[in-house]
Amino acid sequence: MVATCGRVRYKISAVPEVQRGPMVRKKLILCVIDSLHPQALEGCFAEGSVPALYFLCQHGYYSPACVSVFPTMTPTASASIATGRMPEAHGIPGFVWYDGERNRYINYGMSPAAIWKHGTRAVLDDWKDMNRRHLHPGVPTVFELLEGQNFSCGCINFFIRRGPVEHPLKYPLSMHLMTGRRLAPDTLSGPRMLVAGKACYPVWLPVGKLPLLKLRRRFGVNDYVSGWAAAETIRQGRLPEFLVVYFPGTDHYAHLHGPQASGPGIRGADAHIAGMLDAFGSWQQALEEAAFIVVGDHSQSAVKPDKGATVNLDRVLTGFRRLGMGNDNPARKDIAISNNERMAYVDLLPGREHLLPHVVDQLGRARGIDQVAWQEGGRYRVLRGNRWCLSFWPEGSCTDDFGKAWDWDGDLEAVDAVLSGDRLLFHDYPDAFGRIRGALGNGAGSRVIVTAEPGYEFGSEGAALHPGGGSHGSLHREDSLVPLIITGMDVPLVNPRLVDLAPLVCRYFGVPWQA
Repeated sequence: MVATCGRVRYKISAVPEVQRGPMVRKKLILCVIDSLHPQALEGCFAEGSVPALYFLCQHGYYSPACVSVFPTMTPTASASIATGRMPEAHGIPGFVWYDGERNRYINYGMSPAAIWKHGTRAVLDDWKDMNRRHLHPGVPTVFELLEGQNFSCGCINFFIRRGPVEHPLKYPLSMHLMTGRRLAPDTLSGPRMLVAGKACYPVWLPVGKLPLLKLRRRFGVNDYVSGWAAAETIRQGRLPEFLVVYFPGTDHYAHLHGPQASGPGIRGADAHIAGMLDAFGSWQQALEEAAFIVVGDHSQSAVKPDKGATVNLDRVLTGFRRLGMGNDNPARKDIAISNNERMAYVDLLPGREHLLPHVVDQLGRARGIDQVAWQEGGRYRVLRGNRWCLSFWPEGSCTDDFGKAWDWDGDLEAVDAVLSGDRLLFHDYPDAFGRIRGALGNGAGSRVIVTAEPGYEFGSEGAALHPGGGSHGSLHREDSLVPLIITGMDVPLVNPRLVDLAPLVCRYFGVPWQA
């Protein structure tokens, strides 16, 4: 058959399956490329500059429109990849979010300014607690499900790694210096094989062979270390039955230069995936021994180059007392703003729920704001551009592309949707109902979501800004649609989403999945 991605056409040819016993399956490698934009990848295909990704496409399934979760941030998307659940279920609602139980911000290291204001030690604790406490204990990861059935698993630099094995955490000297104190020995939960930069790796992995600068860059959480560790694992014959490898480099290129100029990052990730294929002896041998999934966690939108592209939420919500990121007192404040680039949460602090309509009104009238969403009276409400209003709720008479039933009142233009017969079709905001519901969770009457129009991003205390570059976080398709490549396994996906990957992996290994 011939698949088409924009202007690029390429032949998809079948690869003969290796004859194996009835219970033997090829191993499975999942590669997650941060900020992988479909059009940027398409440009690389046209140039012929990503031979490994093109090779995997030639021998499998390709979609340029796999739907990420909302907000389109790496910790949230990673948790959905690992659990097959929306944020309301897995408990990681963003890169930055307000924890109402502890009355404090959670920040996984959004920006250098945020780390400085939040405190290096607090960010380090949040990074560890992401898997230890924040990820819902009642929602299993794919590592826990597979290891529970005695399938060996590995995780290289991926955000979500919770598994049945405790691995020793070795803090680098720079981390001790940054926190201003000697850090006590600790452990990280994970599958049987775990690599977390230079802080955690198997004893058999010869990290001494790595260039020192590569190992130090971002504490070893970079494309070079990820690709080298994966290839070395394969070369040593230690490839687990399921391995997840995370490549963060493309995200940095897209933030600096814009998503359409992220080709160097994609080509870099491709070179490391090629190194993994080489480690099998040949690329054909790689397909005989392993199945592959390659996917982005989210994409990015271009940000206008002028200062007017920044929507300063501190100024928009002037008049409300905002909780600061330092040691502030929540009892004396009205709201907490959790900035996730092109999306933000505005949480009403305890006793301030009556301010909801005033917060919504002020946000709805601000320039550069796209949607304002909140939950009220058992319904999800969306205001777009202070012109279109919509209420929606589950269990209605119409279904979306993913088989979910909904009903609504108001104007579907608020989420750029139309009704075709009894089908809801979403255009610029894919899976809008499901993803808004997934982000709002149980924040009835106390949490407001705000997104930025294309070309804009949010500024507030500790925000990372990217004028003239790229940004993400919003509900818009530019932030939300990512490429998906699957090679060497059956693909029962018509409209793929990130939340479909964990069930797909479990089915591949014959492990029961409960929705």
